[in-house]
Amino acid sequence: MMGSEWLYGAIALLVGLHVLTMLYAYRRQSDPASGATQSDPETTPPAPSDDAVETIDCAHCGATNERGYQFCRECVADLSSGAPQRQSVEHSQPY
Repeated sequence: MMGSEWLYGAIALLVGLHVLTMLYAYRRQSDPASGATQSDPETTPPAPSDDAVETIDCAHCGATNERGYQFCRECVADLSSGAPQRQSVEHSQPY
């Protein structure tokens, strides 16, 4: 009987933690100071337009990436040096 009492206590503890976590998440979602709810459109900075976003072309595959990215989104080449970070399947050597 001692094992089942321990099991029931552990289950009750986990259910209690789950309930507390859900209450915290619910309150955090409805709290206007948390920033998780809809914000005022007048205080939100405008999203950059397509013309304002600086881009860089990958030297390896030619894909257009946003400036600030370290790796190409298409071929995973290092954008600072242009060298590919991993070999493609057709270039890999069999063991």
